[in-house]
Amino acid sequence: MKYGLFWGSLLLLTAFSCSNDVNKSMTDLFKDKESSLKTECFTSLEKDSIGEPYMFACLKNKLLFADMHQESFLSEFDKNTGKWIGNSLTRGNGPGEYIHLSNMSVVNNKLFVWDSGKSFVDILKSEGDTLAGEKHIYIGSDSCLVSAFQVCPVDENYFIASGIIKNNRLAVLDSRGKICSSFGNYPFSGEDDKENYITQAFVHQGSIACSPDKKRLAVGNMMGDAVSFFDISDLKSPKLCKEYNYAVPQYRKVENNSVAFDKECMVGFIGLVASSRYCIGLYDGEKSLSSQDSFGGNKLLFFDWDGTPLSLVRLDMKYSYMAMDNENERLYLLGIDPESLEYKVDMIDLDKLSFSEE
Repeated sequence: MKYGLFWGSLLLLTAFSCSNDVNKSMTDLFKDKESSLKTECFTSLEKDSIGEPYMFACLKNKLLFADMHQESFLSEFDKNTGKWIGNSLTRGNGPGEYIHLSNMSVVNNKLFVWDSGKSFVDILKSEGDTLAGEKHIYIGSDSCLVSAFQVCPVDENYFIASGIIKNNRLAVLDSRGKICSSFGNYPFSGEDDKENYITQAFVHQGSIACSPDKKRLAVGNMMGDAVSFFDISDLKSPKLCKEYNYAVPQYRKVENNSVAFDKECMVGFIGLVASSRYCIGLYDGEKSLSSQDSFGGNKLLFFDWDGTPLSLVRLDMKYSYMAMDNENERLYLLGIDPESLEYKVDMIDLDKLSFSEE
């Protein structure tokens, strides 16, 4: 089925330690900290130039949707008018082309894309209706970093990588793509798990969000129920600030050290994004792998950058992806409307948040 894409609703809100309790869930952190919201309709986006988006980002006046089923990876829309601008980042093996974008982030009005197919990070800036390349960084493998799954920028000079990393969960890379340090353990892991670091890397895949201003990093599990916060003020030796571990991922090993998750496995964080004030998690918290519903989360969890839980917002549908507009403090959510079966983009104005930051 081919889905259209329309601009959905404006959502306005009204109203070191480690926690490891298998009888609780992440939502228990937010007892008496729930906020409500109301919706207001917006206009349609022009042209269904996006087929099956798998991530998106906000860069200046644009919303960028990544789609692996088109000749170009990105479809660009004006975030204010909904007008389709064009496509960019051509798929292919040639110079200036891309094989597979695994994640993209915006820092200081520049787009950082990680092409895991070619093992490089491109730093791009918006010039009118085009994206112009500024820097091209190759991320190779070595005896420590065997394979990078995600590469998240701290700034133009340093990056945080997750993936198959010996002895640790994360690695700090410099502007040459070389490892400066590695750090962090997997949730629920013990000494025996260090020998199975390849399996652990597949089991604990998830999302990374970084606040360069706060010097903090958050990592959330997609499978299971866990999130960790790190102090990265010293990139040579990042430190764990706070960690919440509740549900162990349920899985079985399959070929080539990979894993298959059980239907009874809890789905945790669908994604994390960073605002200037908050770490925001799109969260499911259900055993959803056996469900016929679309994959996604219907709750937003707001933390401060020290890992303190601030508020839980329950949404009226599931969303699959988030994008942060840090210039205007707006959060965009992408999902499939359960009634129309069309992709929709909703927005939350973070300046309208009413919960107190403790």
